[in-house]
Amino acid sequence: MKYVHQAADVLKLEINQLLQTFFGDANMRHIQNKLVNEVQKETRYTIDEQSYDEIYIAMQYIFVNFARHCTLNHLNYLNDLVLHELVPMVVSNVKLHMGYLQDICTLHTPIEHSKSTTNKGSQVNEFKSFF
Repeated sequence: MKYVHQAADVLKLEINQLLQTFFGDANMRHIQNKLVNEVQKETRYTIDEQSYDEIYIAMQYIFVNFARHCTLNHLNYLNDLVLHELVPMVVSNVKLHMGYLQDICTLHTPIEHSKSTTNKGSQVNEFKSFF
């Protein structure tokens, strides 16, 4: 319910049925669960719940840009748009994190010492006495 009032204040809208349902706790949990499932399907990694504040920001973006003429019947459409925004970002972050973990666990081979490419000092001359 926190996000319903926050969205109404930020968007300067009266609380209606679509706003109340879209930003409601049950729909936020639904999006959270779908996000976790979609990321698991794409990466085969199970992620923790994502920040509800971050999900709210994506939902607010979708609501502002796509919900003008929507009714409560379009709730699934709006949810799919939110997931379409969030899933690629989370999948990318999971892949980057897994690459990082693999990178830090791999022992790197040291670089060989450099070899001189000049011939200065490599010629051996016989010492001749001055006397």
